[in-house]
Amino acid sequence: SPLNFSINLKSLRMGNNKFGKKFSQQQVAAGTGLARSAISEYENGIKEPTLSVLHKLASFFEISLNELCY
Repeated sequence: SPLNFSINLKSLRMGNNKFGKKFSQQQVAAGTGLARSAISEYENGIKEPTLSVLHKLASFFEISLNELCY
């Protein structure tokens, strides 16, 4: 769901990821080719990601789309 995605994205960024590392919004943006403002909007539930964006984020964190969205 969109709410779970927002929560999961922020959790992953704050260090709950396989790397055990925190990432800034800017680092996630740089690693995915997305805008930093977009990362913020996704985390705050302002903007819903496209499938392409979901793939970029899942790839960045090396997780499945399921893990990212649910």
